[in-house]
Amino acid sequence: MPLTQTFINSANFIMINPLNATFNRRLFVKAISATGFGAALAATPVSAAMRIADILRIGGRSSEISRTRFIMGTDVTISAVHESAEEAAKGIQAAFDEMERLAALFDRRNTDSEISRLNRTGRLDNPSPEFVELIDHARSHYLRSNGVFDPTVPAEQVTQETQPDRSAHFSAAIRKNGNEMRLESKDVQINLDGIGRGYIVDRASEMLSSLGIENHLVNAGSDIRAKGERTPGQPWIVAITGPWKKEYFQAVITLKDAAVSTSGGKTFVNEKSAQPWASVSVTAPTSAEADALSTAAFLMDTRKAELFINGQKNCGGLMLAQDGKKTFSRSWQKLVGI
Repeated sequence: MPLTQTFINSANFIMINPLNATFNRRLFVKAISATGFGAALAATPVSAAMRIADILRIGGRSSEISRTRFIMGTDVTISAVHESAEEAAKGIQAAFDEMERLAALFDRRNTDSEISRLNRTGRLDNPSPEFVELIDHARSHYLRSNGVFDPTVPAEQVTQETQPDRSAHFSAAIRKNGNEMRLESKDVQINLDGIGRGYIVDRASEMLSSLGIENHLVNAGSDIRAKGERTPGQPWIVAITGPWKKEYFQAVITLKDAAVSTSGGKTFVNEKSAQPWASVSVTAPTSAEADALSTAAFLMDTRKAELFINGQKNCGGLMLAQDGKKTFSRSWQKLVGI
């Protein structure tokens, strides 16, 4: 029986102004923000494609159903294994509907979305539970990364010459008081691109599980979450490619009740890359966690990124340098080896 393979590649790169002599994470976030929520939500210029049959009988009484829909600027493929093909198809439809509902809440291009209203007016009345939860997740990863994963960006009216004070703690940048959420400074806005897609993938997975579809895989470009197994005793198989040759696998890993996210890109100084990493892949229990951790590690220098990933519980990392050298975290093989 052919294995399910998801190919993750970094064919498109973010180009940051070569006049910037040093890599600046604010410029990175601002650069990916320019494309809008749909294309940049993962904070990674990474695409993926799943090549499997639309409906595949996998033995016994179960079938694997696969559907694809364009959401958040990428093709999202959901595969579900269930005894009833009809129930699997209904579950996939419900998961897609949930993803589209949440994407609308977090879409900065939509002037009526919650994040747009908060950034435009500095306040948001009666924020949805999902928006509050996502802000809490972002705050947690800000602290976890010692401020490298920073969801705040300069407001549009702020110029390079009048950058706001960045010494303020992210927890002080946004406040929730009762039914109101407020930005504490007019010079900053909130950008959830480095965690939002992962969060939405998690919610899709949770929707499928709530409908009794315990064995599934949600593939949203650079963010993938697997639940259960494809067949008894066989987890889902994911092949990660590098940014240069799509046909060359950097790693082939297994996922069962886990997620993987890849961040990648380049910055250039005098026509040479200023960023040590071509891509960083992180596996974690949830997509939101893997999304945020891969974003943070990608923005760190070589030694800090390695120490950072090694310090994360139940997480593993594969860091691919610009020269092609691979660095694995201590727990990578244990978590994903096949």
